[in-house]
Amino acid sequence: MIELKTMQKDIARWRKKNFPHSGTVGIQMIGVMEEVGEVCHLILKKDQKIRGPSLMSNRQWKEEMKDGVGDIVVYLMNLCTLASIDIEEAIKSTVEMVLARDWDEWRKKHGTA
Repeated sequence: MIELKTMQKDIARWRKKNFPHSGTVGIQMIGVMEEVGEVCHLILKKDQKIRGPSLMSNRQWKEEMKDGVGDIVVYLMNLCTLASIDIEEAIKSTVEMVLARDWDEWRKKHGTA
């Protein structure tokens, strides 16, 4: 499997070639939000049982969701490149911090369990 670092570099080259005027963190974040909106739309309409997503088979819906999540990651890779952040390092360090947290223990300690 290709490492995230390699994918991030490949996506950065692709963006520069195909969208040379979208080289700002702000543009990439707007792209992230637009894609998040599409994923939210899929979830909402399926839950409401209206429009396209409600008519899709579970397989089709999952494929649409997978595509949306993938698009979010592509925009995040570009955002990280433009902000000089290694996405793989960002993910690893954040996952380590999250896994070190024990919210169940915190709630017990603070009486909110």
